Amino acid sequence: MDALKLTRLTKHEIEVLDEYVQIMSPIATALDKLQGEEDCFLGNLTPTIHQVHKHLLRVSSCVNHTKQLAAGLSDAVKSRFRHLFSFTCDSESTVYAAAAVCHPKLKLRWLAEDKRQCMKDCFM
Repeated sequence: MDALKLTRLTKHEIEVLDEYVQIMSPIATALDKLQGEEDCFLGNLTPTIHQVHKHLLRVSSCVNHTKQLAAGLSDAVKSRFRHLFSFTCDSESTVYAAAAVCHPKLKLRWLAEDKRQCMKDCFM
């Protein structure tokens, strides 16, 4: 930095960047997984979206400078993929959830305990 005569980042700027990485890293990983050439199945979609949403909710309580970013991304995921968050047998999410339930690596592991019986019934 000195050789280029650039100013050093302040402690506050470094904290903001650290929080940004903490928020965005799982989203980047999820995008890589869903855009993959291999091992990319419809069954991966719903668990991945749910995992990203849970991460955003969890991290929004841990960050100081980027709370609005985490909350905005969480709201955007919930809004954009709202059909994947409704767990009823007559909803559009049934196809996506059934694909995840059929996936040998996923099965019912990704679902909350109270949603498992509903998905079993819908799958049958």
